[in-house]
Amino acid sequence: MMRFLCKLIEGRAMSASTYNISIERNVDFCLVLTLKDDTGTAIDVTNATIDSEIKQDYYLPTIQTFTVTKVTPASGLIKLTLTAAQTAILHPGPLKYDVLVKYADGTIQKILKGAVAIDTNISTLS
Repeated sequence: MMRFLCKLIEGRAMSASTYNISIERNVDFCLVLTLKDDTGTAIDVTNATIDSEIKQDYYLPTIQTFTVTKVTPASGLIKLTLTAAQTAILHPGPLKYDVLVKYADGTIQKILKGAVAIDTNISTLS
């Protein structure tokens, strides 16, 4: 079993953890995640492929794709980011996201899922 940690977030390998996120429009977004097994040992994602997208539902087109960076892959540390330009096109309403990992052995695992709330800004920068 794997445990997925991001700050106070934990998840299990057999079912994805749920973590709802709030993204502010027109600003940069970043979520840092650490993958660990049930003993607390880091999961090496050096040779893994990681994908994360935002959609209204699974059968609808992708609205936005997170840039996934392997910060310290041997330690399971990854980062999901969106630029201010990418968050600018997100609209309020029911949105969802998930994070999938395909390991070197071909195993695919959903490690995180949740709702995406879009927060609009009062101030603007030009």
